Amino acid sequence: MSSWDSACEWLKANPDYWSDTWVPDKTVCSQGRGIVDLQSRFVNSREDAVDCAICPAGRASVKMQVTRVCSLCARGSYQSTFGTTECELCEPGTLASAEGSSQCEQCGLGTYAHEPGRTSCERCGVQEDMWTTSQEIGSRVIEVLGATSETFCTCKAGSFLWQGACQSCIEGSSCQTNRIELIPGYFSFSESPGSVYRCKDGHCPGGPPGTCAPGRDPSTLACTKCQRGLRSSGEGHCEPCGSGEYAILAVASLGIICGIVFLHVGLMGEIEASQTGALVVVSSSLIQLVTILQMLSVIGHFAIDWQEPLTSLLHLLEMLSLDLDMLSIGCVTDMGPVALFSFRVLLIPLVMLIAVIVHLGYLAVIRSRTFQAVHLLRTCGTIFLMFFIMLFSMLLAPFQCSWHPNGLATLKDYGMVYCNGQGEHLQMFIIGGIACLVPAAFVAVCTWIVTSEIPRRLARSDAMFLRTFSFLIRRFRPGTEIFSILFLMRNALLVLILIVNVTSGQLMLFSSILCLNLFLVAFAKPWRVMVCNFLDGALSVGMLLILNIGCLSANELSSAASSMMVVMFLVVMAIAILVSISVGSARYLQQKYRKQFRFFLCHHKVASGSMARLLKMKLDQCLPGTKTFIDCDDLSDLTRLFAYVAEDTETFLILGSPAILTRKWCIGEMNTARSNGVKTFLLAWPNFVAPDEAFILNYANMVPDIRELTKYGVSLSNVEETFRWLSGVGRIELPDLITSESISNTIMAFTDAGSPARTSFAWKLGSFEELSTDYPILADPLNTESMAAAMVLADLLKPRLLGGMEVPSVLTVGKDLPTSAKVSFIICSLNCFQSEHLQSWLLQGARLPMLRMIPVIAEEGFVIPNVNISEARKAFSLKQEDLELYLLAIKAIFQEIALVFLPQSYSHLDLELRANQAAMRLTSTPRPLSEKVMQLAKSASFLSTPAQVKVEVEDGEELRSDDGSCVEHVF
Repeated sequence: MSSWDSACEWLKANPDYWSDTWVPDKTVCSQGRGIVDLQSRFVNSREDAVDCAICPAGRASVKMQVTRVCSLCARGSYQSTFGTTECELCEPGTLASAEGSSQCEQCGLGTYAHEPGRTSCERCGVQEDMWTTSQEIGSRVIEVLGATSETFCTCKAGSFLWQGACQSCIEGSSCQTNRIELIPGYFSFSESPGSVYRCKDGHCPGGPPGTCAPGRDPSTLACTKCQRGLRSSGEGHCEPCGSGEYAILAVASLGIICGIVFLHVGLMGEIEASQTGALVVVSSSLIQLVTILQMLSVIGHFAIDWQEPLTSLLHLLEMLSLDLDMLSIGCVTDMGPVALFSFRVLLIPLVMLIAVIVHLGYLAVIRSRTFQAVHLLRTCGTIFLMFFIMLFSMLLAPFQCSWHPNGLATLKDYGMVYCNGQGEHLQMFIIGGIACLVPAAFVAVCTWIVTSEIPRRLARSDAMFLRTFSFLIRRFRPGTEIFSILFLMRNALLVLILIVNVTSGQLMLFSSILCLNLFLVAFAKPWRVMVCNFLDGALSVGMLLILNIGCLSANELSSAASSMMVVMFLVVMAIAILVSISVGSARYLQQKYRKQFRFFLCHHKVASGSMARLLKMKLDQCLPGTKTFIDCDDLSDLTRLFAYVAEDTETFLILGSPAILTRKWCIGEMNTARSNGVKTFLLAWPNFVAPDEAFILNYANMVPDIRELTKYGVSLSNVEETFRWLSGVGRIELPDLITSESISNTIMAFTDAGSPARTSFAWKLGSFEELSTDYPILADPLNTESMAAAMVLADLLKPRLLGGMEVPSVLTVGKDLPTSAKVSFIICSLNCFQSEHLQSWLLQGARLPMLRMIPVIAEEGFVIPNVNISEARKAFSLKQEDLELYLLAIKAIFQEIALVFLPQSYSHLDLELRANQAAMRLTSTPRPLSEKVMQLAKSASFLSTPAQVKVEVEDGEELRSDDGSCVEHVF
């Protein structure tokens, strides 16, 4: 047996010796390895194992009997390499939440692990979404993952740590690393830093909670009050009280008293009919200025971020609106919000009390025995009307709430008071509600007076009542008095806008009201003087532009740019107001020292219109550079009639025709001249009768429509005073017969005696004496209007005929018709053909072979005389032969086309056109009067039956004969 066979037999016989040690086993694993099954999965039992494999990351090679298994790392530990025999614990700040971790995870933001081997991280707080872990490095804060201690725990950006919990930052605050910082303009108490309040400009500089501007009390809500002994400055901080602050209070108080004194004295001395239009311009402009300033004060309460210099202007307006903080009232006494508001409310009755004291003092000075409550009422009403916006907005303070970022609301003007309807707010609410009844009652009473009482008092001519409430209506044209109420309601609505808390809504409502105001003013033109209408419109447009800029400022336009644009528009508006005031002042001075009209002719148009025209022409010719007022030429607006007398007239001349005292407008002109002290003359007609006492007392019954003048401030008592005053004015008697010489003497009587112009004036008047001419103008010498119309026609024809032919002249009493007369104008007036002088001249003209006669209709009421010879014998005291010839002459005259020439109603331009027509008629070649008379004499029926007289007129005006039959027109 060989050695190999022997060895083989031994191995078979002794397997226990070699089977476990001599032959390698695949399931016996070395360090770093572990048993696996047929699928190469790590197992913990050799029965399932078929081989060994290297332990991966997250497992450790652990000995088990004769082999090793790859065991998973326990929670809180990890293994990151292959073939290792043990797992390592997670370091602080990390965790392994599951078995077999190949690496530890870092604790997330808002969690930390302060010890190794953690299976989970500790949370910084209960509010998971508000915590983070961070570290402050210099000025930067970096969020940290894997925080190893609680010291890394901080609140997230936008929140802060307060009493162990994170709270969200709200508007007005900035939060970082557990701390809260207030941005400028916001405030919170240090005891509750997350409850943020909005501050007034400059009161809160921002920073840590409880921080106020220097000198302001941090214990007061939103740094509202200054510390004791300090007063608020314009920049928001507080300064020590000094003597200047007391002087401000004293000056403010003295200013109010002086303003009331000047206003009351001015109203007391004002004569209703004497205030000129120029002064109305000044006073209305000042009222509009005060109104605009109050409107700007309202806009200043809107939540718009204005910048300098506009903010300073708005602060100044707060002082003008009696803001007691701005007036340093805290330097005098320390008052709570309720007491402060009550004091401001009491300013209204205090102002009225001052007015009463001023009134009593005035009465004592003038030693009046009556109280004269009318003047006191007018003063109080004027104050309330002018400062209505300021007073009403002051009373609305308890109803104006400002909402803060923390969801709470406080009063806008009294920031220490919560808008909750309790405590101090409830007290102020009750006081303000009761006080608001005053402006509401004022609006209601004014509405009742303007809409109900004034029309009734006008009908009753109650001038005292109208004078009492003239502060409501005197700035407006007659018929537009309702605008005083509309403007008052407009102001009330503008103030009520402050109750709206949304800025966009405030701007929209404010703009809508101003647009409506602009439309109504443009449509109705209610102001008494037109320049005030233009000013009102311009100011409304300016305010609308400012509001539009405010809308842009609330959106994309920068605050600085918008503020500068607003200031620019305010400057333009201020210039407009100054221009209006300057124009009014200049007009007042001009009217006082240089009148527009040297003479004003007050006349009854029907009875003295032609004489007025003649006087105007003579005065304009002989006093070059001066103007004489006559309504046909110079009156375009009837509401300006009395203003012309009061403001623009140097000498007031009354043409005293008999019926002038029954004409209401003439009486109104006389009253205006009397009340304004205008130099006055009365040119009395021969049959003019001065008013006696019986006439004066019974005047209202004789002329009922005189009461209509009440709306212009002319009462029956004024009319009676005017009649009595009339007897004391300079009186000039107009002679019975009007000639050029008598007109010259009349004009000389009311011009300035001894003036340098008087000599030249007399020479020019003397040059107008009647001349013998081949072109005579015939008129009834006893009819003043007819003679005046003839002289007007003659004067207008002279410049048109000089150098070409003889100038016409008016034939006067005692002169015969020239035998050489060629063309004659006959002035047809009422009953002119019954004049003996005209009868004589017509008979002379009918016998002249070459005379042509042209009829001139000079009175609107002229009628053609009846040419029935039987009736004519009764009307005319002529011989039979002369009577027949006279009637034939009248018939022949009206075969010519009549020229209508009405000086009493035509303007100067119309008269010039008519004079041109008359001059052309002089050069025409109609048949002579005698030829027409001879032709008519052939008709026997003419002398026995009424003739249908056909009168041809140039302008188609209807004429009638004495029997009422319509005269045929030829155009």
